[in-house]
Amino acid sequence: MNCRLSRTCWQQSPHAGCRIPHSHSLRFSNPLAAAAPIPAERIGDHRPLYLTYEGPVSGDRGCVRRLDGGPADVLALDGPRLLVVFHGQRLRGRWEVVAGGTGHVVRRVACP
Repeated sequence: MNCRLSRTCWQQSPHAGCRIPHSHSLRFSNPLAAAAPIPAERIGDHRPLYLTYEGPVSGDRGCVRRLDGGPADVLALDGPRLLVVFHGQRLRGRWEVVAGGTGHVVRRVACP
């Protein structure tokens, strides 16, 4: 399975997004610079085309630039918790996505 980490330069507010096929599409601040948990928002699932797409967003809403991509292994998907290992060149390691009452949280977790 492949994932994609992209930077969307929306006119409203820049953000990073991650698409994990057969699972979640999320919007959040740049995880590459994060040391603490990152608030995230689940967004509508994107077509597989967006795993490699770079360029303008329709409706003159901004542009998309790919930050990273590569294999991802979903280790667990139970209830509100997703555990995934990213094997990108920049986004690597074990990450947890937890859904809560006020939204999602993305955080790096230590390998056992």
